[in-house]
Amino acid sequence: MKSPRPGSTSLDARALFCHARAEIAAGRFAEAEATLRQSPRLDPDFACSYNALGVALQRQSRLPEARAAFEQARKLTPNWALPPLQIANLLIAANEPARALPFLADATRLFPTSVGLQWSLARLNRVLKRPEAFLAAARAAIAISPNYAPIYAELGAFHEANGDTAKAVQAYDAYLTLAPNFPDSTGIRDRAQRLRRPAPSLRR
Repeated sequence: MKSPRPGSTSLDARALFCHARAEIAAGRFAEAEATLRQSPRLDPDFACSYNALGVALQRQSRLPEARAAFEQARKLTPNWALPPLQIANLLIAANEPARALPFLADATRLFPTSVGLQWSLARLNRVLKRPEAFLAAARAAIAISPNYAPIYAELGAFHEANGDTAKAVQAYDAYLTLAPNFPDSTGIRDRAQRLRRPAPSLRR
């Protein structure tokens, strides 16, 4: 690539980004940060470097700086779903789900065919007690991938919280059919069995 494009600083910026990604994968976050700090000097419009810098900073618990890096990536590439998702995850980790919602909704709007994003949006709406929005995201997730087990766990929790035992058990059973050996399968199996038990009689 350097031969047909001699002196291209954009290619150099991308090479630094790739090197930094390897450093992040190896857990060398400070080194990745140092590498990524060089990239914008070569190509200030390369959003991937800012997004990766946000990851490196987040892994070092430097959250305000990470947020600023993600925001810059979002500004440079407003049609890319990853930066708003990264910001949403920062806010969720900080126990600020209401503030995270618009960023997660934006990421899902930009990448509506991602079942993982639809699941995340459904989960967040359930936590925030927004039933219509929860059901819309849950239906979207199932339409994309009917065999995506985690969405059925969310549906089960939603219906259980609303007192609809039959629908909760049905959703939990669907989850267990698809994911009988996931880490939380035993807990969900116990919840489904508990919901199946008849209520104790008040008669003597």
